[in-house]
Amino acid sequence: MRFSQRSAPLRLLVVALATVLVGIGGVSLARAQNNQVCFPETGFCTSERFLSFWQENGGLSAFGFPITAQGTELIQGQPFEVQWFERQRFERHPENAAPFDVLLGRLGADRLAQLGLNWFDFPKADPAVAAANRCIFVPETGHSICG
Repeated sequence: MRFSQRSAPLRLLVVALATVLVGIGGVSLARAQNNQVCFPETGFCTSERFLSFWQENGGLSAFGFPITAQGTELIQGQPFEVQWFERQRFERHPENAAPFDVLLGRLGADRLAQLGLNWFDFPKADPAVAAANRCIFVPETGHSICG
């Protein structure tokens, strides 16, 4: 299809309008090839399964922006493809079928390990006290969840 010289200003107007609408949305996304989205806010991109997981499970409000590139890290002694976001680490587990091939990192367990603490050693809850305080007692861990 050929465009005339007169349609050039119209194309320019459409591009400018699209740019403004993306800016109003609060997040400036630059979509590239191979199902990749790049974020000028941090300079990092996410793609493929990590992008799908991010989009399908809350996106920016749940996980924040990517703060690293996708790469390989040792998780409990095994290499996994990972990517860090502002509020979570995504791990690619190809041994699992989708949608369980992307799992969230156990950041609490990682932090306790950094501090040299083992949550198995924490004092156990009393089921009667948990019930009296309207807490949920979890027999598998011996701990309770309140509030």
